[in-house]
Amino acid sequence: MLRAIGRFKRRLGRQALVAVALLQLAACSGINDYGEYYIVQPGDTVYSIAWSVGVDYHDLGRWNGISSTFTIHPGQKLRIRAPGSGTADRNDNSSGQGKRYYVVRRGDTLYGIARNNKVSVNDLVAWNGLGSKRNIYPGQKLLLNEAEAGSSTASPDTTSTNSGARSSRAKVAKAAPNTAAPKQGSLSWVWPADGKILAGYDQRSGNKGMDIGGAKGNTVRAAAGGTIVYQGSGLRGYGRLIIVKHNNDFLSAYAHCDSFNLKEGMRVKRGQAIATMGSTGAKRVQLHFEIRYRGNPVNPVGYLPRR
Repeated sequence: MLRAIGRFKRRLGRQALVAVALLQLAACSGINDYGEYYIVQPGDTVYSIAWSVGVDYHDLGRWNGISSTFTIHPGQKLRIRAPGSGTADRNDNSSGQGKRYYVVRRGDTLYGIARNNKVSVNDLVAWNGLGSKRNIYPGQKLLLNEAEAGSSTASPDTTSTNSGARSSRAKVAKAAPNTAAPKQGSLSWVWPADGKILAGYDQRSGNKGMDIGGAKGNTVRAAAGGTIVYQGSGLRGYGRLIIVKHNNDFLSAYAHCDSFNLKEGMRVKRGQAIATMGSTGAKRVQLHFEIRYRGNPVNPVGYLPRR
């Protein structure tokens, strides 16, 4: 009997150690249970974190006071949501009318937001001009009452230095998930790979870009000139990934690569070979290609030339 009791205690002890280890792993896994913060991991960059959580890297830098250098280090705790975005925020305008907003988080649905804030889905759609598709995206700022219905529903404040720029950016940010954002300056694009399109951009299915088929080792090209701001395999579901910054508005990503040709921080030219096609993080050989405008996924077909 005494031996049995001893074995039982030892078993409980092992289980307790396992439970503690699991809790420690959870604490170090990045985004915490509240979804407000991210713990920087080795190899992370501001650009890769912003891409992963679906926000503009300018906003991520501003929320954490790192917008000038974008320098981060492992173990650093970064805010990944706009301050006050966890619940509906109330602001008062000069006329005394209260206007309430909610900033969309990853995993939110229009129905859940409506239910939690005691409004109807139809009202949310009308107040925010969501249209028949009713699409929402992380970082979007939704009006929760009729106080300012009809005005633009901008995403959280940006780093623009004048009100005209902020207004322009807000309108494009709202339209970006459904329509192609305007091309900027002399930036032009080429196809990143030559294969058949396996799947196109489709918000309903969750495809934020396009999938291009091919054979292992096929060339992956930079779709436009820029700088490699991330290269690694730290983003779940992307395999070996490259992110290229083209200008202050546009980033592009090249996922499931087999090998990299260049190094992080290097400049690339439009059409330059940057990687080879592979199947890392995917069930078949393919290139997953995305373009994001100020943090929002846009349809690559709106930018790439006709084949």
